[in-house]
Formats: sequence, C-alpha cells, structure tokens
Amino acid sequence: MLARTLVLTIAVTTLGCQNTLLRSQSPDKEPMTKMSSKKKSKSKDEFANTTETKLLGEYMSVHGNSPVVLQSVGLVTGLDGTGGDPPPSVARTELREEMTRRGVKQPESILKSKSTALVMVRAYLPPLARKGQELDIEVRLPPNSNAESLRGGWLMETRLTEQQATAGGIKEGKEYAVARGPILISGSDTEDKSRAAQFKRGIILAGGRSLAERDLMIVLRNDFRSVRNAKRISDRISERFYHYNKYGNREALASGKSDQQIELKLHPRYRDNDWRYKQVVRHIAFKETEVAGRLRQQQLRQQIMNPVTAAKAALQFEAIGRKSIPFLKRALEGDALETRFHAAAALAYLGDASGVAALAESVRDEPSYRAHALAALAVIEDTDALLALRELMNERSAEVRYGAFRALTVLDKTDPSLRTERFPDGFTFHELDVEGDPMIHITHRKKPEVVMFGLNQKFKMPVALWAGRHIMIRARDDSENVVISRYQVGKKEIRETIPNSISGVIRKAVDLGASYPDIAELLMQAQRQHNLPSRLEIDALPQARNSFRRVGSVAKKDDDSDSESTDLSDDLAAKMDVKLTQMADDGAGRASVVDARKETSSTTRSDPRPTLRERMARMFGRSEN
Repeated sequence: MLARTLVLTIAVTTLGCQNTLLRSQSPDKEPMTKMSSKKKSKSKDEFANTTETKLLGEYMSVHGNSPVVLQSVGLVTGLDGTGGDPPPSVARTELREEMTRRGVKQPESILKSKSTALVMVRAYLPPLARKGQELDIEVRLPPNSNAESLRGGWLMETRLTEQQATAGGIKEGKEYAVARGPILISGSDTEDKSRAAQFKRGIILAGGRSLAERDLMIVLRNDFRSVRNAKRISDRISERFYHYNKYGNREALASGKSDQQIELKLHPRYRDNDWRYKQVVRHIAFKETEVAGRLRQQQLRQQIMNPVTAAKAALQFEAIGRKSIPFLKRALEGDALETRFHAAAALAYLGDASGVAALAESVRDEPSYRAHALAALAVIEDTDALLALRELMNERSAEVRYGAFRALTVLDKTDPSLRTERFPDGFTFHELDVEGDPMIHITHRKKPEVVMFGLNQKFKMPVALWAGRHIMIRARDDSENVVISRYQVGKKEIRETIPNSISGVIRKAVDLGASYPDIAELLMQAQRQHNLPSRLEIDALPQARNSFRRVGSVAKKDDDSDSESTDLSDDLAAKMDVKLTQMADDGAGRASVVDARKETSSTTRSDPRPTLRERMARMFGRSEN
C-alpha cells in the first residue's frame, strides 16, 4: 500500500514538472488566444482614436459671450436754449446727488438752466473687453423731459454701472466705464418739427472708456466635470495658446477655477476677432497620440481641398498650431476660392504671410469673405500685408477701400500712408494720396474720423453751409476762396478767408471750435446741396451679406439671390463682429452659401450604394416617395 502511494506521488510530481516545463517553453493555446485578443482589441482602440479624435468642443461650452448693459444718468451742457429743468423724478434726485458728490456748486440752478439737460446714458461692454477700450455711448432725453434738443450738446463725465431691477428698486452694481464727449445727431441739419424725436437722442463715438476687463469662462459638461478633467482641458489650451508678460515669462491663457469652470484669457493675436479665437479653442484635440495626430492631419489635408469641408478643416489645422503650416500652404494652390481663403486665414492667425495674395483676392472678388479676409490681413505683421492693404485702398468699392483703411490702422497705426491728423476729443482726419475716384467717408459708430480718398478736393460753388450752430462757410459762385465765420452771442465775430479746399475748411473749422459732430453735419449738408466733388459714404465697413452658390466643388457668386442660404459652415460664419478694430467687429453679418450636399439631392449620386432611405423603402415595400 505504501509502495503504491509512493508511485502515485512520484507520477503526479513528474507530470506536474513536465507540465511546468512545457508551459515555460510553449504557452498553451488558451492564454495565447486571450493575449492575442487583448492585443488586437488594443490595436483597434488605438486606430479608432486616430480616426475619431475628440475635440474640446464636445466636452465644454464657452460663456461670457453677451455684452453687459451699462446705464446711468448724465448731464448735457452747451445747449442753445433747447435744454430745460427736469421734472421731479428718481433720475433727477440721482443726478443731483452725483453733482453734489463731485463738488458742483449750486446744482439746482444748473439743472434749471436752458443750456443743460438731464439724459439717460447707456453703453454696452463687449465680451473680452480690455481696460481702456473705447465704447460708443447712447444718450437720450427721458419721456417727460422739458428739453427739446440735444444738438450741439456735450455730455459731462458720467460713471456707468451695471444696474438691475429688484423689488426694492434699481440696484447699482460695479462701475465698469466712464463716458463724456460731444453728441452726434445723425442725419439732419435743421430743427424740423417732423424730426423732433430725432433730436432727443444721439451717440458719442468712442466716448466711453472701460475700467474693467472681461474674460471668458469655459464650463465643462455635467457628466464630464472633475478637477482632473478641468486641469486636462486647461493644460491642452495652454499648450496651444500662451503669451509672454512684460518680464519675458511665459503665461498660460487658461486656468482652472473649479471642477467645472476654466477661465480663458484672450490671445493678443485675436484681439479683434475673439469669435474666431473661441472657435479655434473648441477645435483643439482633447487627447491625441503623435501617430493619431499625423493621421488626422492627412485626413484634414484632403478635407481642406473640398469646399464643403474646408472651413472646419482650416479651424482644426489652426488649432493644431504651426505644425500645420506646410499643409495649409499646399491648400493655397487649390482650385476653389473657398479652399484658398480658409487656408490663407488660418495661416494668418498662425503668423505666416504666405496667404496674403489669397486674402487680397477674397477681399476684391467675394463680398461674403471680405470682412473675414480683411480681419486676417490685419494680424499679419509682414510687409506683404501692408502693401496689399495699401493697394486695396485704390479699389472702386467703398467697402473694400474703407475696410482696407481700417485694417491698416489696426495693423500699423503709424503707417505714413495713413496721413493721420489728430484733433481734440479723439477726432482723427486722414487725407489719403490714393488712385481711383475720389471719396469721402465719415463714421456714425466706433470711432470719430473723416477719411478723404484723394487729394485736393474742393467744394462746388456757391456754398452756404453750417458746421454746428455757430460756424458758417460761405462762397460765391465765381470765388476761388471761402469765408469761414464764427457767430456766438456775447462774443466777437471771427471771420477768415481761406482757399477753397475741403481739407482746409475742416482744419479751420476745428480751429474755431468745431467738434466731430459739427464736421459730420457739415459734410452731410454739403452732400444734400450737391457741394461735394465726390461721393460721401457713411460706415462703409464690409458686411458678409452677399451669398454665392456652390456648384459641385466650385463656388460661384450668386448675384441674383436675395435670400440667405446655408452658411459657409455651421461654425465659421456664426458671427460677424469681426472687428476691424474689433474692427471689426464690427461689421456684423453672415456669409452664406448653398451647400453642395443639398444641391445634389435632385441629381444622380456618384455613390452606387443605396441610401438609408432607399433601403428602408425596400424593407417595408414602399416606394421612395
């Protein structure tokens, strides 16, 4: 019995050792199968990541895109008997307390004067506003005001705060801006009774100064929120966007504030196109290996050559960074204007000037791209961009000429071709030595300036014009000179004779005390009386209002279409506050096209495979219709 037990023990041990030796030399099939399956699964996941890279926009949203409404009560002075004592009200009490706080003596007598008026003041602090940024200011008389007109008035310095209506009344918030300056009453030169309401409101161009800065706030999706994910996203943004402070130290532009919020600062290159900045941030890859990145770039290389997908592909290239420049340069040789434009715009914001010619072409030939292309040219710090903008100022189109001028003022304020003259209260005058038909341009928003395209422009005689209430310009039909007189009650008349020159008259009128609203009124009156030798344009900033029709893969301009159609892309044309100093921004509008995918619905498809709709119809035995 003992012997049998020993034999069994030896046999089992021998088989165990043999089995162990066999496993060490050749693993059994089952572990091999599991290992291969795991490896294969991992390989499949890695390949999936290379073809379907997740972008930051899928995990977050950007807040802080709305302007902040600022309001206050202000005092307008300098009115010629058109003011009046404001009736008792909360606004009157508030203004009187503000005057007392500022140390104004005898506030009641000032409020009762016919040369003053109480006004309601409003401004809009835009997203990503910087400290010291200029703001347009709206002023209007209250409905129960005894004043008749704000023409010729001047708003005294006024503090602007964010206000909110509560059960206990109006509550003031933080002081965001201050406002002051001359009031522009647009579109009139007479105190016509039918225009009475028009004289009760006005605007002060660039009359406000921001006292605060606004940044964007990124908010993570609820199902994605965590401190770890917030840090991962802020790190990804900061890898792509950063800047250097005055000490030369690198600073990140994104910083996590909580498990769901990330503060995002504006990159200087996008200071006049914050909308594009937000779109590029949304197109940054959340997590991507080097191999996956190279494969995605190859895919984007094909997509940017297709007009339908060029816009989104260009934004993704721009989000990748300077590694994308070689791919974008190849796209500049594309047949479609859409491809060339989107590639050139992305290159511009990456600091590369290779696309200047394509951007200039877009400005001249396609109104839908004009504002975007000018905004891109304004960030290219290169001689080619300067020369292109100077050349565009010779074009016939008022939008092209003035848009190029504004872009040039953003790119280089000291450029000698701008011929800048600065007058009091921020009013600037430019007499440009350019080719083409003469033109005069004035503004009713953003910045007070007069731009004359063409030298030595003269008034057509005879002339009888007013610059405000006190300055008159006169000349006989056969005279080569004009007489400028200043009349004011209680003061001696001033009269001077100067050669007939529009620029000379503007300079002399300013010397006699004319403000920008007075000069704008003078030029509008001269246009109505046919005294100008050239056309007068007002706020001719380009707007992406024209549509064009895409046929197949080639975009063609659609001059007959009055209705907007599908946008350039779902993302790129969502907003037109491209400032052309914000600029831009202003100009507002949307570039639109008809998507080729919709047009091909009524034509034969190149793909022979049945559509989902066709397969469903076959399954249920119904016709496609």
